[in-house]
Amino acid sequence: MKVDRLVLDTNVLISALLSRHGKPRAVLTWALTHATLLTSADAISELETRIERPRLAKLVDEPIRRGFVHNIRTTATLVQTVGAINACRDPDDDKILEIAVTG
Repeated sequence: MKVDRLVLDTNVLISALLSRHGKPRAVLTWALTHATLLTSADAISELETRIERPRLAKLVDEPIRRGFVHNIRTTATLVQTVGAINACRDPDDDKILEIAVTG
């Protein structure tokens, strides 16, 4: 199966940040080298907000957190979303689904 574009959920990105040797990091690395990673301004904002929470901030130093978000922001393709999809139980997942459909 050939993958041209893909979207990673915020939780996958956070897991990739927390563990350099885990499967989420391997997926992110693969995505950045073999496909086009899609995201949106809202998804990046959600990522920034979540990794700044005290529990996660204790686990990863601020420069690493900022660098991680910067890397996602500069390597991913930003997709414009308008909140048109309301299909998931979790409204945060609607955002990810809309990125996939739009992108």
